[in-house]
Amino acid sequence: MKKILLFSACLALVLSATAFAAETVSVKLLLPDGTWLEKAVSCPENASLWYAAYDASGKMPEAGRVPAQDGKAALALSQNAETVKIFALGADFKPLFALTLKGGSPYERGKELLASGDYAGAIAAFTDAIAAGDNAPLSYVGRGDAYIALGEVMENLAAAQADYEAALALEKTLAEAYLGVADVYIRRADYEQAKSVLQDALGKALDTNGIEAKIQEILSGNIQDSSGKTRRRSTYDADGNLLWRFEFAYNPQGQKSSVTSYNRDGVETGHIDFRYRDDGKQLTDYDYFEDIDVGTLEMLRVENEYDISGKLVKESYYSLGGELLNYFISRYDERGFLIRDEQYDSEGTLDYYWVYQNNASGLWTKRENYTADGEMLDYQTMEYTSSGDWRVQCGYNDIGNGNFALTWRRVCEYDDAGKRIRIVYYDGDGNVYMVTEYD
Repeated sequence: MKKILLFSACLALVLSATAFAAETVSVKLLLPDGTWLEKAVSCPENASLWYAAYDASGKMPEAGRVPAQDGKAALALSQNAETVKIFALGADFKPLFALTLKGGSPYERGKELLASGDYAGAIAAFTDAIAAGDNAPLSYVGRGDAYIALGEVMENLAAAQADYEAALALEKTLAEAYLGVADVYIRRADYEQAKSVLQDALGKALDTNGIEAKIQEILSGNIQDSSGKTRRRSTYDADGNLLWRFEFAYNPQGQKSSVTSYNRDGVETGHIDFRYRDDGKQLTDYDYFEDIDVGTLEMLRVENEYDISGKLVKESYYSLGGELLNYFISRYDERGFLIRDEQYDSEGTLDYYWVYQNNASGLWTKRENYTADGEMLDYQTMEYTSSGDWRVQCGYNDIGNGNFALTWRRVCEYDDAGKRIRIVYYDGDGNVYMVTEYD
């Protein structure tokens, strides 16, 4: 695309434009006084970076693609360029984000940097805004949000809480600040204190809609943090009585670091710490056996193995005491679609195997369960939403003479935004026997 040049003393493009994949691009701006300003910009996969330069009146006399090579780009600013923004455009040329590289208020720069994922830069910009008195209450909130996003470590949580409380000291009606304080307590698994903060805010905040919704979420026993990560998940029987719950913790990279299970009386029944490969694939996971009638479950530790292409090929199931219970081997076709799972006992003897049928996207739509000698025991079917999320899973058991009957059904429900809100469990007669809520 031809770049737009509307006045003579324009930006000089130092490097020729090249296409690049997802990476962090270091953009250097040569200021009129001869100094350089350098900022790192994350460019999403298959996106391109563009710039726009504005003069003092706010007019945009020039714009064009940011030339990048080997993760670096350089622009020389003219005397007339008071503000320079950079944009990431997707393959369809829809904007993904915009970021001010030069000019603009510190508060606005902080918001842009936070939205673009430059959390350290956002903290610096919001700090400048606070020092300049530029929308200080919201700048404190923004800096608190940036500390949270920077990584969940004790220092960042403490800094975030201090900023949210500083915002409230300046403006007691800010719902965002109350929600921020509550979020810190949620991340510390102190749900009662989070609820107390929010209940106290009901008589002070101007906008209480979000606060009331968060209180109800905490009361439901299915709690997420401000990033949408599940912190507590509770399961109830059809009458609404608690059966058990899980508590999840996360590491600074945002990965689940552990899970702890509790029974209906709040007594801990299991704990597992998770491990990951350098590429982020999960090495340790969890599963559980459930007994709906008595409301108990037994947590299991799962160890995962992957092939050279990164596909999961073996899952080994252990009791919390370390005893190997069984393991699964997964096999794929030349397209990479899962076609067979095999279950072996702890001695390595084949117990069962599953044969999969897949749709064009590689999602399984039917799986048949066979004994080691080839007798089919049952089968399951799966339906998906248009976005590929599972919607209905049904189980059919052998009732004799080669006939199979529906024995259970799970229905996953989503809100209008596509977010999972609950799973309803039905028996073969259509009666609900368990509900898991997600908030």
